[in-house]
Order: sequence, then C-alpha cells, then structure tokens
Amino acid sequence: MQKFTVFTVLLTILVVVVAAETFVNKYLPALSDDGGASVLEADGSGYSLPDELDLSEALMDGGIVDSGIVDGGIADDPIFELEPVFEPVLELEEPLGDGFLEVNDGGIFDIEDFSDESDVATPGQLIREDQVVNAGFVGAYLVEEDHDGYLYKTINIGDLYGVDVAKHAITNGTTTYVKVYSISTEDLNQIDNVYNVLKVRAAEGTQSEVNSTNEFGSSSFYMNDARRESVAFLTSRVGSRIYGFSYPKQYHPQIRSLISILMLDGR
Repeated sequence: MQKFTVFTVLLTILVVVVAAETFVNKYLPALSDDGGASVLEADGSGYSLPDELDLSEALMDGGIVDSGIVDGGIADDPIFELEPVFEPVLELEEPLGDGFLEVNDGGIFDIEDFSDESDVATPGQLIREDQVVNAGFVGAYLVEEDHDGYLYKTINIGDLYGVDVAKHAITNGTTTYVKVYSISTEDLNQIDNVYNVLKVRAAEGTQSEVNSTNEFGSSSFYMNDARRESVAFLTSRVGSRIYGFSYPKQYHPQIRSLISILMLDGR
C-alpha cells in the first residue's frame, strides 16, 4: 500500500512538470507571436491578455454581474467596496458682476477701487487727516474741539438755523498749526446766504476788517483782526461747504494746498 502511494505521488509530480514544460515551450511563444495579444507590450506599457482571458469587456458590459460572480462572490468582500468621490465643481464662467469679486465672508469688494478703507470719508466728515498730511502738515492729525457758537471766537454763528459746524485743531501733539471750521447747511441752496452772513458779521467788528480775495475755492475773504496781527483768518466756500481757517501766517502755503485738495475731493 505504501509503495502504491509513493508511486502515485511521483507520477503526479512528473505529470505537473511535463505540463508546465509544455505550457512554457509551446503556449507562451504562441502568445508572443500574436500581434494583438502579446504578454508584454513592445512599448513596456503593461501586460495584455488574450481575448479569451481578457475580462475588461465583460466588466464594462456588466457580464461579471450577470454571470453571478458579484452575487455572493468577491463583490461582497469589503476590499472591493468603493465609495464614490465627489470633486467640487468650479464655475469659471459664473458672472459676479462688473469689477466685483466675491470673498469668503460673503461680502463683495471692488477690485478696481483705489481708495484704502482708512482714507474713505464717512458721512458728515468734512475734512480728513490724509488731506491734512498731503497739504504739507507731515505728522499732523485732527483733534475735535468745541466752537462755542463762534467763528474765530468773534463771529457769532450760534443763532444760524439749519447750520452744522465742526471745529478741529491740526496738531502734531506739540504744535498746533491750524484751527479749521467746517460748516455745512441742511439746505444746500442756502450755502451762499450763510457765506454772505459770515462776511457781513466779520466786518461788523470794531477792530476787524474784511478783505475779499476770491482766490480760494468758489469765493473767499480774509478777516484782519488788529488784536491778532500775526494770525490769518481765512473763510472759503468750497462746493457745498464753507471752511474757516485761523493759522499763523507762515503756514499760508500749506493752507493754499489744503484748500486745493478739498476742491479736488469735491468737498
């Protein structure tokens, strides 16, 4: 019995060796000679199976599913469970509007805007620090002051109806260069009337006189005060606003530049 078993094992090994040798010597060369089904592509791009062993078409046509391989077969293995991958789609041609770009916070800003946020005038702001610096007062800033109902401390403006007045000092913290009065009216048509009232009241002082120059803005005049001869008092109408400047006379070039800037900015 043991001899028969040994003989059977040897015979099986012999059959396997002969079959392998036959496959290598006959079947593989035949595949290499076939132009459409070579084991290794000439360009080294990969392997190609003969038609009868190529399952790609069957996969595309659902043949494997129909044949029952998926049902209860390898498809039940977790290794072959594939989850769909969703990539975000960028709408390159989605219009956002002329000159506007959408940002992450949901707002929009104008990509062609030249103004920095700190330089944009807020409603009611009649003069800005960037205008002051550009006029030549380097390192200066604005400090709000109470006008106490008077222009230049001598002209009464507290009884003017529908008139808003703001007073600022232009200073660097050590030296005060200018005091600026910014005057606006609720009714824009009344700005000329208010200007004329200021001019008349400036001339009423016993120690002051008015010198109309009209060199600054739409119209302007100086008030010369005998008690303060080193100080200039200039009132100028610029657009729909009236500005009053009191300053030592050596700062006259900077005041001229400041009024020009206010005119260009449409103040």
